Amino acid sequence: MKDPTSWKQNPAIQELLFTAAPVVCEDIETDPRVNDEWREYLKRKEGKRFLAVPILVRGHVRGFVGIRHSDRAAYRPEEIELTQALAHQVMLRFNSMSLPTRVSELRSCKSEIEWRATFTTLWRKVSPV
Repeated sequence: MKDPTSWKQNPAIQELLFTAAPVVCEDIETDPRVNDEWREYLKRKEGKRFLAVPILVRGHVRGFVGIRHSDRAAYRPEEIELTQALAHQVMLRFNSMSLPTRVSELRSCKSEIEWRATFTTLWRKVSPV
């Protein structure tokens, strides 16, 4: 995704932004909310389905936690709830930081890898492999 304004042509992301609710796509090939550019991006990343959960700050969407899978069963309600809990924890952590710390965290690949490892561990506890 090279264009930072591409969300304007992406119905799935628009839905997430305007409803502030999770978006579940079970099949990127048939879901009309997935535009061609995003479909191709997900295919390059071997994604066939995705779950996107908004990160809310004072009721406004400030980002989202996105999960994609190449092959798995439909997302279960408890998996969506776990992802919402993670998004809430991200928001709490981010809000508790000073601005310089936020910038540092956003630039830190190590932090992202730690978040992914923690979330993957939690996800596996509720999701059958």
